[in-house]
Amino acid sequence: MNSSSSTLRKRTLKVVTVNCQSIKSKVREMENLISTTEPDIILGTESWLNSSITDNEIFPDTYSVIRKDRITDTIGGGVFIAYSNALILSHRADLNTDSEILWAQLQLHGSKSWLIGCFYRPPSDGEHSLIEWEKSLDRIRERSDCRNILIGGDFNLPDVDWTSNSVATLATRGVLSQRLLNISNDHNLQQMVSSPTHRTDDTENILDLVFTNNPTVIDNLYHMPGLGICKHDAIMTQVNINPQRSRSPPRKIFKYKNLDTDAFVAAAKD
Repeated sequence: MNSSSSTLRKRTLKVVTVNCQSIKSKVREMENLISTTEPDIILGTESWLNSSITDNEIFPDTYSVIRKDRITDTIGGGVFIAYSNALILSHRADLNTDSEILWAQLQLHGSKSWLIGCFYRPPSDGEHSLIEWEKSLDRIRERSDCRNILIGGDFNLPDVDWTSNSVATLATRGVLSQRLLNISNDHNLQQMVSSPTHRTDDTENILDLVFTNNPTVIDNLYHMPGLGICKHDAIMTQVNINPQRSRSPPRKIFKYKNLDTDAFVAAAKD
């Protein structure tokens, strides 16, 4: 491998956005996604988790998890940010609002940190979740020195034409869709997904979205199969930034060629 391709790989942050629809029932599928794509960060919606389910029941010990489980009696919802233990990332609970949203701060080499977010808007919700999303973005503008944002999730608003940044006049959810557009424009967020992420027998829509205010660093974005029997695609976003990575502790290397075998055998017998 030449040095230029090695440098590019090290500088690319891989972020997967995925609607899980009960991750507890899809642990094997999540393991396969992790082993085949090696994501640095996973933004998960509709986790369907609760306090009785621990992180290590779902994720390998090479990942840490920030969760916001739905606390009502209704089934569904819940968001999480799972990230490689090699990253230096911290939960920004001060940016959360009364919605299914999470933020984490990612440390970079040689530049200001990024905010990584995950958001879920239930399909039956009115404007409440969008109001809370806007509040969260306002908090970032007021409080945070992080000027770069990446947020992914399931917004459940299919009536936006993201190519033209417009909403059809007779759209079923026209008012909510326009509100989403207005919020993203007010905060200089560009939506990066341009093809359908959710399919049924009769429809295909863009429900799962990825926003950033720095689109120049998005190297690639592509769709992957979702988890198990799921109508949602998973979305891989490759971001050309250089996150700080914690160093693994040094390994002990035993020099067996210098081993005193007679002494070793005698000690073993004792």
